[in-house]
Amino acid sequence: MTDDVKAIRDDLAFLRALAEDGRRTPLLGGSLLAAAGGCYGLASVVQWLILARIVAVPPASLLGVWLLAVAVHLSIQALLIRRLAAKPGMASTTNRASRDVWSAVGLGCFVLFAALAVASWKARTDVLIGFAPSIVLVLYGAAWWVAASVSGLAWIRAVAAASFATAIALGLLIGSTWVWLAYAAALILLALVPGLALMRQEPPAD
Repeated sequence: MTDDVKAIRDDLAFLRALAEDGRRTPLLGGSLLAAAGGCYGLASVVQWLILARIVAVPPASLLGVWLLAVAVHLSIQALLIRRLAAKPGMASTTNRASRDVWSAVGLGCFVLFAALAVASWKARTDVLIGFAPSIVLVLYGAAWWVAASVSGLAWIRAVAAASFATAIALGLLIGSTWVWLAYAAALILLALVPGLALMRQEPPAD
């Protein structure tokens, strides 16, 4: 029992340290979120244009669209990470926690799309991949929730709640090409725009 109480106290102390650190240190990495929202939001618009037959491109080219989006995003991300490394506060507990959470979300999204793509190919249906936007937004919501907790920024909590609500709303569009246009709008509003807002409060590089 004593060990359990000590463990709880240690956890509470860690959370208090995160909260205090978050109030002192600006949350960095907004540019990374803006880049992700922009790249994948644009890819989602292209997917909608192709699936809705507004653009005369075979659906088989969709894999290339997303691979290109990933390549562009990773290239931009590499440049941004180098710039962020020079900013004060990057090594703080708050930013390390936020960075780790978003890294896990990014990897999770990649694995998710790969798994659903394989499942869609196996089942010979396009419906399964339509679940991806809702699941991705759930992951985004969880990451934003953690970011709000460690930073103490109330507006980020609102972004997290909006991500969860949008994930449910997108469920109504599964099976329709419109889900991809709605997903693009969600990425712009729930990743790119908040990312730009975070960039405005970042300190200049040393």
